[in-house]
Amino acid sequence: MVSLMKGFHYSLFIYNYSLRILAVLLVILTIASRPAFALPVMPENNLYGSMLRVGLSSKYANQKTVLIKNNNLNAGFERGGQFYTECSLYSQNGFTAAADASFYSRVGTFYTYNEALARAASFRASGYGAAPCLVDAGQWTVYVGGYDTEQQAQSAAVNTGGQLARPSGRLVKLSEGNGVIVMFDSASYYPQFIAMEGFVDLGDREYRGRMELMRSGQNLTAVNVCGIEEYLYSVVPSEMPSHWHTEALKAQAAACRSYIIHRRGVHESAGYDLCDGTHCQLYLGAGSEKESATAAVNATRDVMLWYGGDVISAVYFSSSGGSTDSSENVWNSAEPFLRGVKEQRESDVKVWTRAFSVADLNKALSAANAGIGSATGMYAARTENGRVQELVINGTAGQKVLKKEEIRTFFQSLPGGSLESRNFTINAPNGAIQSNQANVSVSATVSVQSGQAPAPSQQSITGLYLLGGGETVTAAPEALNIMSAAQAVAVQTTQPAEKPSGSWANLTGDFVLYGLGSGHGVGMSQHGAQGLAELGWTYDNILKFYYTGVEVRK
Repeated sequence: MVSLMKGFHYSLFIYNYSLRILAVLLVILTIASRPAFALPVMPENNLYGSMLRVGLSSKYANQKTVLIKNNNLNAGFERGGQFYTECSLYSQNGFTAAADASFYSRVGTFYTYNEALARAASFRASGYGAAPCLVDAGQWTVYVGGYDTEQQAQSAAVNTGGQLARPSGRLVKLSEGNGVIVMFDSASYYPQFIAMEGFVDLGDREYRGRMELMRSGQNLTAVNVCGIEEYLYSVVPSEMPSHWHTEALKAQAAACRSYIIHRRGVHESAGYDLCDGTHCQLYLGAGSEKESATAAVNATRDVMLWYGGDVISAVYFSSSGGSTDSSENVWNSAEPFLRGVKEQRESDVKVWTRAFSVADLNKALSAANAGIGSATGMYAARTENGRVQELVINGTAGQKVLKKEEIRTFFQSLPGGSLESRNFTINAPNGAIQSNQANVSVSATVSVQSGQAPAPSQQSITGLYLLGGGETVTAAPEALNIMSAAQAVAVQTTQPAEKPSGSWANLTGDFVLYGLGSGHGVGMSQHGAQGLAELGWTYDNILKFYYTGVEVRK
C-alpha cells in the first residue's frame, strides 16, 4: 500500500511537471507569436504615424490617485507602437491606481498573471501583503510587503525566499477596494489599460483608445494614447460649435489635423506629444464628440494643408473683427502662408469692451515691475491691418512699451483679464479724442458755439486728438468737427490731417478699450470660416482664403 502511494505521488508529480513544462512552452509560443491587442488603429501615415500621446494635464496630472470606473479592463504594455494584453482585470466597483515608493521582497518568476496571482495568494494566506507584479513583457513576479524601510524588506526577503526590491520610481499599483490586485514595475514601460467595452472611464470624462498611467515623482499623470482621427473627433467640436455649417467644420478638421504635425512633441520632456488644453488644442474626450463634427473629420480624413511640399502649421483663432494679421506681427517668423487678409464675411463678430481707471492701470504696471511711476498717457500704433502692434504707456518716471501679444496679456491682472484681441481703440476720459501722432502736443484755437450767443467764445487747448482712427480723413481741412463730452466744437488747425497710424489718449480718469474679435488674429478666423460657409464656400476654398498659397490635399 505504501509502495502504491509512493508510486501514485511520483506519477502525479511527473504528470504535473509535464503539464507545467507544456504550459510554459505554450506561453513562450504565445508571447512570440501573439498579435497586438485588437484596437481600431488608423492606417499608418509615413508623415505622422497613427497614434498620439495626449497628456491629460488639465485634470489628471500629478494626482495621488487616478480612478478608473470601468469594471473590466485589459492591462499591458505598448511595444513598437502596439499594445499587448498581459492580464484581464475585473472589479465590481472600478479600480484605484497610485504610485508606490515602498520596499518589497521580490519572489519568483512567472509567465502569466494567474500564476503570479496564485503564488501571491499563498503569501497572503500566511499573513503577508502580496500581489502579482509585471516587470517586463510576459514576465511576472510577486511583490511581498510594502515596507517603509529597506531593513524590513530585507528581512521579508529572507523569510519568503525572495530578493530585495528597492523603489524604482516607476512602480504603479492598482487596487480594488482596500486590496492591491496588480502592480507594474518595468524599467521600460508604464502600464496601459483599455476598456473591454466602451471607453476608458476616469469618472467625469471618458476616452477612446488606451490610458497610460505615468509616474510623475510620487504622483501619477494620465496619458491618453489614441489615433489621430479619434483625437480629432473630440477636438473639432471642442474648438468650434458643432451646430455650425458642415463646410466650416471640415475646414476646422483639416486645420486641426495640420496643426498637430507641428505641435506634436512640444511636451516631449513631460512624456507625451500634446496636452489636452488650449496650449495645444482643447481635448475633452469621447463625451464631447458630436455626430456633425465626427462626420466632418471622416469626410476630410488625412486631408491637410501643404505649402512648398510641407504640411503647414495651420494656426487658427476665433474672430478677427475685420482683418486677420500676418505671422510676424504676432510671433517672430514671417511665414508666406500666414498673410493678413481682409475678411469677406464674419458671422457674429465678437464685440467687447474693457473699462479701466488709471489706478487699475497703475496696478498692472506695478505687477509688471514697469517702474515708470503713475500712467499719464497711452499711445497705440497699428499694423497695416489695423491691429494694435505697439502700445506705449507714458508715466511720470518713464515709458512702458508693449509689443505684439504682450499687449493682450499685460492686462490679465485687471478686471476682465487679458484683452480679447489687439483690434481695439482707446476711449480716453471726457470724450476720447485720438491723435494721428505719438507724443505730440498740438496748440489750436477752438470756437465753441454756446447756445445763441452773438459771438463765439475763444479758448486754446493742448492735446488735439482725432476720433475714430481717421478712415475718412485724407487731407488737411481748415476745420475739423469733433465731439467733446459736452458739445460739438470747431477746431482751426494748420497741421496736415494724414490718416493716423496710431492713437493717443491722455489719462486722467476712467477710460475704455473698445474691441472687435477674439484671439491672436493669425491664420483662419473661425467666425470668418462660418461666414464664408454660409455664403456657399467649400471648406477647401475657405482654407485657401485664409492660408495664402496652400494646397489642400491628402
